[in-house]
Amino acid sequence: YIYLVKSIAVIADVHANAQALVAVLHKIDEMAIEDVFCLGDFASGGPYPEVCYELVTRRCSVVLAGNHELFVTGHVWEYSDSICMHNP
Repeated sequence: YIYLVKSIAVIADVHANAQALVAVLHKIDEMAIEDVFCLGDFASGGPYPEVCYELVTRRCSVVLAGNHELFVTGHVWEYSDSICMHNP
């Protein structure tokens, strides 16, 4: 038998709070976690969207766009139109 074990941290809802993100990433480093996944909502709603964008895209191997990223990039309207049912 071969067992492959990899430690993964999952983060989400950072909302441009760079101070909190740095603290969490530091704890992830202390715990020697091998990989980080971000489930979205990291780049808006707080004071440091650029810093959080840089940190998340540099540190996370998986980055999903949340509704905040869709809004910031202007794609939220395309997404909402594709899932909403319109009455004639």
